Amino acid sequence: MNKWYGLTADGSTIPLEKECECIIHDEPHWIHMDRLKHELNKKYYDKPTTLNLKALAILEASRLKEKEYHFKRLNIIEIEEHPLNEQRL
Repeated sequence: MNKWYGLTADGSTIPLEKECECIIHDEPHWIHMDRLKHELNKKYYDKPTTLNLKALAILEASRLKEKEYHFKRLNIIEIEEHPLNEQRL
């Protein structure tokens, strides 16, 4: 299990807490969904046709827009993952 942190513009870190009751993941739900969507979108790389690349662009733009929303909501500029036994100050 890992602990997630957000890096703020001033260089400080804040813990990112799980905001759901899901039992299939330990990270914040939006991070889990972002990772899942990114993995699902990779199938469009298999056959790089014009249509697949357009679909990929639309799906990735949507995924990144949602990620940007969470970054702004939490006032962070980056996320970091650390082993649970590693403390961040």
